[in-house]
Amino acid sequence: MLWYFELPGLFDPLHRVQFEGMKKAHPLGSTLIQFENLFGSQDLALTVASAAGPSSTRCVRASSRNASKAAQEILPAINDMFPAGVCVVGGYDGFRSLPYVEHLNVETGEWQPMPSMKISRGRAMLGIVQGRIHVTGGCDGTRFLSSAEEFDPCTHAWKMLQPMHVARANAMTGVLSDQFYVCGGCDDLHFLGSAERYIPSEKTWEALPPMTSMREGAAAAIVGKRLYMCGGFCGYQYMASVEYFDPAVGAWSCGPSLSQRRRRAASAVVSNKIYVCGGHYGAQALCSVERFDPASNVWEMLAPMKAKRRRAALAAFAGKLLVFGGSNDDQCLSSAECFNTTTDEWEELPPMLCRRRGAATSVVNGRIYIIGGLDDFCPTSSVECFDPSIRMWRPVPCVQHRRAACVAAAMWS
Repeated sequence: MLWYFELPGLFDPLHRVQFEGMKKAHPLGSTLIQFENLFGSQDLALTVASAAGPSSTRCVRASSRNASKAAQEILPAINDMFPAGVCVVGGYDGFRSLPYVEHLNVETGEWQPMPSMKISRGRAMLGIVQGRIHVTGGCDGTRFLSSAEEFDPCTHAWKMLQPMHVARANAMTGVLSDQFYVCGGCDDLHFLGSAERYIPSEKTWEALPPMTSMREGAAAAIVGKRLYMCGGFCGYQYMASVEYFDPAVGAWSCGPSLSQRRRRAASAVVSNKIYVCGGHYGAQALCSVERFDPASNVWEMLAPMKAKRRRAALAAFAGKLLVFGGSNDDQCLSSAECFNTTTDEWEELPPMLCRRRGAATSVVNGRIYIIGGLDDFCPTSSVECFDPSIRMWRPVPCVQHRRAACVAAAMWS
């Protein structure tokens, strides 16, 4: 998801100091045009903003006193050019890996095809960096991939990037300081402990120190500019160990272990605390829930979910955790429940219309979208939208292709 915080004036002094320093270091002479002049004409402002995109335009509105009025005036037009929505990418339809990409306009409720990726891929990794969709790795149906590509909403096109150092699928990911981290996962022969990050400014992948353990199916979370890996599977045992990467140190460090070994748990961050829900240990699905507070460096067992769930969909919203579907020891689930992080209580929510596990999840404009996944063993094309404000499901058209092992992203929300 793209996060944007409107804090007008907060960073103005720092911005001006840095900008003045850059002007001195890189003088442009007497022809230098003040940034605010670009927004002096509405036509020119619209041209600049349409190339920069809605997120950058909102940043101008928040950080530039002189340009904020013009940016505010053109935002409706920019929002029309870049409608808030959900992009669903790749996956597997039951017969083949997919290159197809679709975009849901949440205002009209219509799916529209987008340019396809250059390579078909399921079980790929996705990150949003500087307003662009980065997709890497996965499997094309016959081989594991190291290739990477990027979608630029302004040019409406995909382009290939430098490949990763290691081909992998099912890796854990995170975006920190506009850099896309890809860690662990597996290839056709091994579970992996290697890690790397894509640096857009240098258009290159940088190999990082390997994790202390090989991991696939770990719960990943970012708190305090650290990327945490919790549990997972190393190829011969289920894990409770936890480690984190601190970019300032450039190394992995071990943290306190989970109370229970688990793989493919759902995870989220609320109020700078990591929540890990369910997953499985061997053939046994789990309902247990744990919370980690980095400030105290302690894991705490919480009230268990009402149902055992592996590969459930999880969203954090308004200080609560909302969990959808997954599978228990016998079948996929349609049930849903909500955890109040203040009272430590679970309550049932209206069930989904479709049983599913491994669905893609995205939150846009305060609504939670559940896309595709597996209904037991069959990929599904169904999409459902939950509105937490009224605790009801809203109808959403199906995607064009059945999709399991797909990835999704909220754009311009």
